[in-house]
Amino acid sequence: MPPKKICFSCPTTLLRRPIADLAKKLRRDHICILLPRDYIKGLNTIHLNKVKSVKVNSYPTINPPKLSIEWPIPIRPFFLLRYYRLLKNYDIIHMWVPFYISNTSLIILKRLFFPFKKIYLTMDTFPGLSFKMGKTLNFFFQFYYNSIGKLIFPSINKLILYNQTSKSYALKIGVPEKKIEVLPTGVDIQVKIATKNIREEFNINADEKIILFVGILNPRKGIDTIIEIAKQFKNKKVKFIIVGGGSKIKHYKKNTYQNKIDCVIFTGFRRDVYNFYTTADIFLFPSKGEGLPGVLMECMVYGVPIVASNVTGNLDLIENEVNGFLCEEEDINDYADKINRLLTNEILREKFIRNSKKVVKEKYNWANNIKSYLKIYE
Repeated sequence: MPPKKICFSCPTTLLRRPIADLAKKLRRDHICILLPRDYIKGLNTIHLNKVKSVKVNSYPTINPPKLSIEWPIPIRPFFLLRYYRLLKNYDIIHMWVPFYISNTSLIILKRLFFPFKKIYLTMDTFPGLSFKMGKTLNFFFQFYYNSIGKLIFPSINKLILYNQTSKSYALKIGVPEKKIEVLPTGVDIQVKIATKNIREEFNINADEKIILFVGILNPRKGIDTIIEIAKQFKNKKVKFIIVGGGSKIKHYKKNTYQNKIDCVIFTGFRRDVYNFYTTADIFLFPSKGEGLPGVLMECMVYGVPIVASNVTGNLDLIENEVNGFLCEEEDINDYADKINRLLTNEILREKFIRNSKKVVKEKYNWANNIKSYLKIYE
């Protein structure tokens, strides 16, 4: 029996790490990735280097101005014909997040023309339920679940979740339990050797501690919280390095400048994130909502002690005071206290590092977790 032909549908111009990892691990010529292309900025290439041998279908889009979230809108009507052909030529469409025009269109076309084709949907979070996004966006997502969602969710063959804690939200929006599959992603457990001296590049003294964040710079990731925490370390030998970009980076830089917080460094997007992991003393992750954050798994591989928010997704990776610290959302004093405890307690640091490496090796090693995906594909 020939192998199944699989198309991964990524709704955002930023190719998602789990999609790139899955395509890379499967290493098959019958796999493709459907990816929007920003008409102005060009195709985002942060993770594309992982999938050089995989066919990428891209289509031009625009993103509405002044939105704090990415919302690619196809600018040519022929994108529907492309979706039709993908459904016709591929056995399985595995899509991430249903809220975008691309993925909603794929499911509608399936219902109309290809009822027997398999569509798998991965939801890493449930906006408006697993975390709040403000009054307007909360209303939008609640409306989606109760209207379009009634069309979308019955049409999928599998709803794939990264963690058990998300299952209750899936049931709440009406997904039948028999369609729900919990499949965590993974991480490669090999450590890359540093190729740059980060302290030298950013003029950080040897006696200064480094608090690291890596990710998209948007409100959900808690960047404002990081800046508030940094205020409490203004006169201490501590630097906060924020690695990543996003539409609000100018806003965050202006915030630190106006408040005279000179201990925060913004690097923008970097492809050599491993150089920062090998240098950091603590990883700070005050996110307001997560699926199964890859950056935390990477930190666990590289032995960076973690201080994170007590939210869905983080809870699956971190056990408080066993392999990291979990803090209440936006509790600035709690974060500052946990950071100080780690900076001054080497025994605790080593305990967190040791336990984290054990967890990531046993539960989140891609070498093992890829087998679960192969099983449902075949």
